[in-house]
Amino acid sequence: MTIISEIKNLYSKQTRANIIEFLDTDVYQTPVNTGDDGCRRHAWSDLPFFEKEHRRLTNLASKVFEEEVVPTYTCLSSYFTDVGTLGVHLDNERCRYTISYMIRCDGIPSWPMYVGKNEFSENERPTTQAERFPQGTKAIQKIMDSMEWAKIDHSPNSAAFFSGTHRWHYRDQIPAGAADTIMFHYVPLHPEMPRPETEKPPLV
Repeated sequence: MTIISEIKNLYSKQTRANIIEFLDTDVYQTPVNTGDDGCRRHAWSDLPFFEKEHRRLTNLASKVFEEEVVPTYTCLSSYFTDVGTLGVHLDNERCRYTISYMIRCDGIPSWPMYVGKNEFSENERPTTQAERFPQGTKAIQKIMDSMEWAKIDHSPNSAAFFSGTHRWHYRDQIPAGAADTIMFHYVPLHPEMPRPETEKPPLV
């Protein structure tokens, strides 16, 4: 069982201000790679601006997830005003562990993320694109009704920790305003070794 957790106030005011300045002045100089995922957002992978921080957070990720990890890639998402959403899904294999940092949400105090308390084993987890992104009301509702969900508040300057490959997760459509998040993804340093079992509850 992997942990689901949240750290409030991850960065100092100045560090967060520097990130916001990058978003407001520089990020659109890099072409977006939005992808047809229905989330109503602009997205960028592996921006050099976040490369050093991705590496720096490795020790924190290893501590929280109780396993040595290595960085894979980052994804910055800027969700469109009043329509941003994140449908229920599982991530690709490069996202075994995720730190999702809420840079800002300008129309509401927070934009919660919901993470399933049921966790797939390595042999059971869905891996194909069609399996990881369920389509249709019945298929989605079946997943929603099959488990309890941990609510991560995810207010600005907070970081959510969860396994995106082994736990379903989603957000409701943003009720007002826009939001910017950066996701730092990691995988185990020693994938051939069994994952240590945590005694912590699924949300701490």
